[in-house]
Amino acid sequence: MAQLITRYAGDRPSVSTVRSAGRSIQLVRDFLDVHYAESISLKELSRIANLSPFYLIRAFRKQVGLPPHGYQNQVRLHHARRLLAQGQSAAIAAQTTGFADQSHLHRMFKKMTGVTPGQYRQGDRSKPSGN
Repeated sequence: MAQLITRYAGDRPSVSTVRSAGRSIQLVRDFLDVHYAESISLKELSRIANLSPFYLIRAFRKQVGLPPHGYQNQVRLHHARRLLAQGQSAAIAAQTTGFADQSHLHRMFKKMTGVTPGQYRQGDRSKPSGN
């Protein structure tokens, strides 16, 4: 029995590992906050965090609530909203913030905000009631 406990207890990350993973996740967040418009691979993010891709996704989701790619899209949408509020077109907002094209921005924007980029740009920033 003692062997089983010792064997499986060794699989749990130590407190220092969890703390360093938290710092690693913050490094990845900081990187994505700056490089949100770039195409960044999971492999590149794992190198930055010094974590395996699998562990990075799990730890990132646990700490942030989204996987790294979802967080990057959220940051992109934040910047796209600012550009649209300043009167920029959806095409410019998509290109500037790193979306593949205007259609991709449109789909993500509508999914996350409930309104299209055009409606948001025109000042309709309220989510539809769903009726």
